[in-house]
Amino acid sequence: MKVRRNNKLAHSLPQLQNLVKRDPTSYNDEVRQQWSHYRALYSQPSEYTSEKFEELVVFLANVCQYYEFKDEFIRDCMELLKSQAQLFTPDSRLCICRALIMIRNKGLLEPLPILELFFGMFRVKFDKNLREFLKQHIVADIKNTNRRTKSTKLNNTLQNFMFTVLNDSDTQAAKQSLDCVVALYQKQVWNDAKTVNVIAAACFHPELKVMATAVKFFLGTDEDIEQQPSDSDSESDTPDIKEALLTHRINKKTRKRKRWLENIKRTAKKAKRSDKAPSYNFSALHLIHDPQTMAEKLLKKVGTLNERFEVKLMILNLISRLIGVHQLIVFNFYPVIIRYIQAQQREVTKILQYAAQACHDLVPPDALEPVIRAVANNFVSERNSVEVMTVGLNAIREICLRAPLAMDEDLLHDLVMYRGYRDKNVSTAARSIVALYRQVNPELLKKKYRARPTAEQQETLHVKKYGQTIAADFVAGAEVLNVDGADDHDNNEDQASDESDGGEWVDVDHSEEEGSLTLAADADCGNGDNGDEDLSDNDEDSGEPDGRVANNEDQKSIASSPAVLSLEERREKAKLISATRILSQKEFAQVRQVQLAKKVDAALPKRFLKKKNEIPAADDIKGGTANLIVDPTVRKETVQLRDIEKLSKNLKNDKAARMASIQAGREGREKFGGYKQTKAEYASLSNKQKRKTKTYNMIKHKVGAKVKRSFRDKQLALKASLRKIIKHKY
Repeated sequence: MKVRRNNKLAHSLPQLQNLVKRDPTSYNDEVRQQWSHYRALYSQPSEYTSEKFEELVVFLANVCQYYEFKDEFIRDCMELLKSQAQLFTPDSRLCICRALIMIRNKGLLEPLPILELFFGMFRVKFDKNLREFLKQHIVADIKNTNRRTKSTKLNNTLQNFMFTVLNDSDTQAAKQSLDCVVALYQKQVWNDAKTVNVIAAACFHPELKVMATAVKFFLGTDEDIEQQPSDSDSESDTPDIKEALLTHRINKKTRKRKRWLENIKRTAKKAKRSDKAPSYNFSALHLIHDPQTMAEKLLKKVGTLNERFEVKLMILNLISRLIGVHQLIVFNFYPVIIRYIQAQQREVTKILQYAAQACHDLVPPDALEPVIRAVANNFVSERNSVEVMTVGLNAIREICLRAPLAMDEDLLHDLVMYRGYRDKNVSTAARSIVALYRQVNPELLKKKYRARPTAEQQETLHVKKYGQTIAADFVAGAEVLNVDGADDHDNNEDQASDESDGGEWVDVDHSEEEGSLTLAADADCGNGDNGDEDLSDNDEDSGEPDGRVANNEDQKSIASSPAVLSLEERREKAKLISATRILSQKEFAQVRQVQLAKKVDAALPKRFLKKKNEIPAADDIKGGTANLIVDPTVRKETVQLRDIEKLSKNLKNDKAARMASIQAGREGREKFGGYKQTKAEYASLSNKQKRKTKTYNMIKHKVGAKVKRSFRDKQLALKASLRKIIKHKY
């Protein structure tokens, strides 16, 4: 007897679900039967954790859009999670949450009610998996809602609700809500000032986990955020890695090839990490409404904080960045930081980094001078090791880079004396301080330590007093441009065509490379003593292809060339051009090229210069010699730790360090022996390895065959061979 297939639908909900999606009206009775079963179980709280109830919830979530009980089912699920979430098992709670998310993805539920419900679910205890699942959904749902256009009304409502959760007494809910806000900011969904200031308020939360998360957000060192893969990241390897894996699979497996493959993977991973945006989120620091009050409150919190030293370091780091980015004046910060400036202090290099970050031009020199004195007294002394002295000198350089007026002349003279110290690291660090003050304030140095000023320094160097600002009234280097705005190339062509019939022509030499800048032609050095030497034009600037110019035009070019003008005349011409013309991008590029060439003139050794009074071309500047040009006056918002710990020469390891390196290299290596020539761990030995364990009587015949035969053996073998030949012949 055949059994009708429809009778089994009540016992196979996935099959009924598939049929309902194809034809909802034909299976109305079966679906209503399942709905009645669900209502019966819903009225009995003891059945909420049963497997049948979970199956019915999943089934109805998939088919409710076709029937009129849709709203009632959604209301029941949300009511269960609001009032009786603690009564469910973790699997049951997760099942109902997935059902609501499924309904939300179909567009049957507005985002605001379900997101408010899920934020409340963060208070559920002992269900970490559910909290992680809900956090991922909240971030993804808000991101998808704002994918095309930002929904301002929805975002404001959600932000207000989320910010109330941050102030909740439940620490767990506040921590998860803060994680959601940080993730939305990192994904550039909620990146406005309102979001940043709410996270800033979380820095004063009484719970350590919430406070540390907010501080790490501003420091940009949250490892969870850095390791979280973005939507654009692909899990597939690059073609180079695929090729390396294929080569490793085909070729013979050796330890060297294994190390080679690991190096390739490590390099590819590092390159992939470098393509990402830097972790330091300075835009968030700039969006804080009241950084002065925030820095003062954080400093007060450090004094009363009874937590680990690492937590205090994070807060000090945030305070120093606030002071440096916003140029705040917080006098009480420097006495606090001085207490930790000791050579034996743990993480002292980070302390020095924070001290340098908190320095800027608006801080009075009297407030920073004790910091420099503390570093010099505790670090820069011959009773300390060379590493300690180098770190101290590097820290002083970074502090003076941001506040040059904080250095005393006597102290600077004492530090300069270390430029001839026997250790290269110390002498290099001391010379970096000399190089800094050659640029910012040469008057503090003795005359023998001052270098010849460059043309750029002659034009732009101004030693500012405390609080003084200098407004530029002209574009430095604009004197190389024409006053009327005409292009040199067009002028040369017109002059060449007008005077093609008259004048005596002479040949001049070209520079070795096209585009090279000479002193007389482009005024790159600004020294007018030898302005009549090497006055050459380039091929592209000349009106004739053979590089000839007229004598009368040569005299005019000398008279109007910026190279023969005095410093005041160059400034007046630059002011005139800056005030009467709007410079184009091409002209700005030419000015930048000339200013860089002025800096190169004194920065490069004479062997880099091709001729007397000639400076390198733009191509040469962009090449290897550009690395020699470093502007020490450029102030960055943060201080890199490697700038404090920088050693120009690596020190030799002591015996303990060498032994530790040897022991580390022995880890994972086979003990006593070379490479085992076997394909698998439990494979049998080869014949060559077996022969080493055999007795001599077993292998003497094989060995004897390889030994060179004596004359007697050859004689006997020849006689035997002749006998065989005679025997076969007769």
